[in-house]
Amino acid sequence: MKKSSEEIIVHQFLNSHEASRYKTLLNILEMHNVDHYTEHGNHDTKNVIVSLTNETPYTLLVAHYDVFGSSTGINDNTCALALLIQIAKTLSKTNTTVPLKILFTDKEEQGMYGSYDYANKHQDEIQKVIVFDIIGYGDQYFYGADQNASQAFQFLNELGINRLSMVLPSDNLMFANAGIKSTLITALPNEDVQLQNQEYHLKASPKFVESFHNNALDNDINVINFDLIECLRKTLIHNYSCSQDKCCKGLEHQLSNQIISS
Repeated sequence: MKKSSEEIIVHQFLNSHEASRYKTLLNILEMHNVDHYTEHGNHDTKNVIVSLTNETPYTLLVAHYDVFGSSTGINDNTCALALLIQIAKTLSKTNTTVPLKILFTDKEEQGMYGSYDYANKHQDEIQKVIVFDIIGYGDQYFYGADQNASQAFQFLNELGINRLSMVLPSDNLMFANAGIKSTLITALPNEDVQLQNQEYHLKASPKFVESFHNNALDNDINVINFDLIECLRKTLIHNYSCSQDKCCKGLEHQLSNQIISS
């Protein structure tokens, strides 16, 4: 079976140890002819930026490139890297519907230092932030946003990404702490979520906790739902590209028949 574009990139990272993931990221971006630069932060961070605009304020798409301990980090967070690399490759060749930048953060697993450094340096330039973390294991995508930011991300519902009743923590917290509207998109298996009173809630002892921080499902490429990642990529490109053909109607096209009940 032919591998998806994201799966090919994940394999390129598999033999990359923590010290060389930064170089691997740069090499892959260069291989795909994606212009990028590195910004060094106060916490000895090396954030990699793909700038698709010179305008402000801009929307920022974010994924961290570091991994937890000795983990291979397939789900946490190489799948999200692959997604944003593919999006950067496509959108760098066209105009975007909104000013857009893509950020690959350093040291998320050590305390979200990369996002902290970037947020505090650029907070006046950013309109909103969408963070992608642990996106490969699951059946559908969810986002979390507090009440102050929920309206800014209402469009995600229209793309087939449902709002979760809680905000899961990743780099989104550092942007929120800087006063920037932010959200996190993550994948969840159907068994982890229940619908109550028109809200999606995470069940107790969810299965997805095994898919990050060096747990078993974080390091097993066979459990990754690359079809779901590919659909997310097409949906986001469709949303942000001025010239992209109407090739994907959104995640609801794939997920419309999946019903979660309490």
